[in-house]
Amino acid sequence: MKNQNSVGILLVTFLVSAIVSGCATKKSEPSAEFLAPISDQTMEIVNEAYFGLQLADSVLLNHYLDADTPRVDAWSSNWDDLTSAVRAIAYFSADLVDIVEAAEGPEANDPFIAILNELGKELRALPAAKPHLNNLDVVAVSQSIREQDTIIDAIRVAGPAMDEIVEIVSEILAAADESLAGAVIEVYEMLDVSHAPMQTFRENLTVRQNDTLRQLDLMDKVWSGDRDAWAELLASDWVVASEVGEDSNLTPATAKQAEKILIRRLETVATIRQYLESARIAYQGELQELYVIEEDSEAMLRLALLIIENWDNAQAQLVAGEKGAFSKLTSSLMGVAYKAAGSAAISSARK
Repeated sequence: MKNQNSVGILLVTFLVSAIVSGCATKKSEPSAEFLAPISDQTMEIVNEAYFGLQLADSVLLNHYLDADTPRVDAWSSNWDDLTSAVRAIAYFSADLVDIVEAAEGPEANDPFIAILNELGKELRALPAAKPHLNNLDVVAVSQSIREQDTIIDAIRVAGPAMDEIVEIVSEILAAADESLAGAVIEVYEMLDVSHAPMQTFRENLTVRQNDTLRQLDLMDKVWSGDRDAWAELLASDWVVASEVGEDSNLTPATAKQAEKILIRRLETVATIRQYLESARIAYQGELQELYVIEEDSEAMLRLALLIIENWDNAQAQLVAGEKGAFSKLTSSLMGVAYKAAGSAAISSARK
């Protein structure tokens, strides 16, 4: 399996910029005081989800992932494609901010076409995007973009292509969501098979324990002098019958002998169960790790969905001419992302 952590911080960047931009459409010039709480809260949510456990980082489940796991591999591939798509969108947005800040006239059109073509090229390189590329034709809008007098008009003309890009990334997300479910089921099935002997033996022990408790319940009646209960005990438990005698009469001695047999049996069951406890704990630990991974992965998919759904809003804000806040926030957040990505690279190199 491939490591899924290389681009997580870029998800953080674009998510925060998209959400803040979307909220900013309600005000022409949102203040720093208005935006800061949104940014801080979002960063906390993303950090909590992203730094959670991923399949590639699992500890207890690693030995399953070394086996043949086509559904896990499919999830890993789809996740890689999704993060690559979001990373491409993040870089495109950062580059677009630079272009808009540098020039507003037709001289900005060619640089815009270049980054739009690059975004299309990166999407076309993703296996998960290939079934959904038929309607993406960046070249077709290039001429129209060149004819525009301002970069804002150029972005507006590129709207259909941008909508198609949103559609493609949404399809990649849907494939990732579906493959995650398959991957979790695949690992669960392998986990279940691995621990099946322990599970079966524990179930058998439970049956033996319950049977013995029922026999001890009969012994309570036997001690009260119930000869029918004594007869039922001997008839239903061949071990007790063979030890005390199949036709033995009920006496204090035979009752005591029968009770000792049943208590020893109960102790044996408890001893065996104790030996299985470490295996049971291992099974529960693996299950718990799988559930945590599933929850964290689903959280990341929800965040990716939020990114995609808010991208149109971010672009719309820019087209509406509200580029100041968008430009400032995107630039500063990309700077944070680069620093964090550098720290992550250093940390990775040390391992």
